[in-house]
Amino acid sequence: AEDSKMWLYDFDKKTLNNISSNWGNVKHPMNAHFSPDGKKIVFMGIGNDAWNVYLYELNTQKDPENLTPDPTTRDEDPKYSPDGKKIIFKRNGKLVQMDLDSDSRAIEELSDGSIEYSMPYYNADGTKLVFSAGDGENSSILMMDLKTKSIQTLYDAVGIQDYYPINADATSFYYSR
Repeated sequence: AEDSKMWLYDFDKKTLNNISSNWGNVKHPMNAHFSPDGKKIVFMGIGNDAWNVYLYELNTQKDPENLTPDPTTRDEDPKYSPDGKKIIFKRNGKLVQMDLDSDSRAIEELSDGSIEYSMPYYNADGTKLVFSAGDGENSSILMMDLKTKSIQTLYDAVGIQDYYPINADATSFYYSR
């Protein structure tokens, strides 16, 4: 329904706050991920009539920054690297990585788009990605070595939709099925 909102719960104060209520540049924010220092989030939302990746500094009144304002791309599911210097996300079915430390915020394509990859997540030390491939009962969970770009299958059950892997620790991950 394109009506999602971004909420932040403060466990100490036991308060729930709609942080997106006054944002003027993004609608339908979702899939937020906290920076390692807990001061920012990246998320996906609609702006310029396209899905974009946004960065928001928590505890400010500023609108989120649109990191991917090109209306010809579909950018989704951003996640911070463990050191907070990069984000990984899906762009038009490819995995891409943005260098947040560079002035240009350079984007590196990590996959060729021959198959749709989505929902990427860094492993604990930021050297690998876990992500989904395919769709529906033809989906699988894969892992990419960021140095070599080699890909291996981690899980692929026949007739099961397996998706959205999230790093748990150095040797395991969670996923939906």
